[in-house]
Amino acid sequence: MESHALAPSVTARRTESQPRGNGDAFAAGSDPEAAAVADILNQALGIAQFAALSCELHYVAALRDHSPQRAAVALEHAYEAQANVDGISRRIGELGWEPYASPEAPVPRTAARPGNGDGRDAAAGDVLADARAAIDGYRRIAASPVPLDPATKALIDDLLASEEKRAGMLATLLRRPAPLPEP
Repeated sequence: MESHALAPSVTARRTESQPRGNGDAFAAGSDPEAAAVADILNQALGIAQFAALSCELHYVAALRDHSPQRAAVALEHAYEAQANVDGISRRIGELGWEPYASPEAPVPRTAARPGNGDGRDAAAGDVLADARAAIDGYRRIAASPVPLDPATKALIDDLLASEEKRAGMLATLLRRPAPLPEP
């Protein structure tokens, strides 16, 4: 994983990010609104990658804790999160830009917490907090004053709905009592 301290700033990356130049006026970078849409989508890409990493870490923690129910939920969420990453990258490419994720994307809380034996609820709570952080990020993007084309707007709305669903499922899972270990 790339160190945030060594990563170039978002501003520097944006000036380096070039359109593919496939002849499309939108992709050719002549429209400042197109560059703004590409930036919005790259912010969403950073959030989606954050969510995918959080899901992956939740899956590993569930396996470590011998919790097949949590592992199954985390694996399902990890697949959904990776599909979101792929969808955003594909949309950026459709618009003629190269995808890059913001190096300032938040690090999942679960990445910072080593296993500590009784950390099941704490780790699951961290994953829920990560999901809420992703929801907040998608909401900020959805509320952005940048005019989005219908396909991009629909993508952002779908990302937000997907993350809200994931957070709801995690909250439900946290309210359930843990199954008793087999003797």
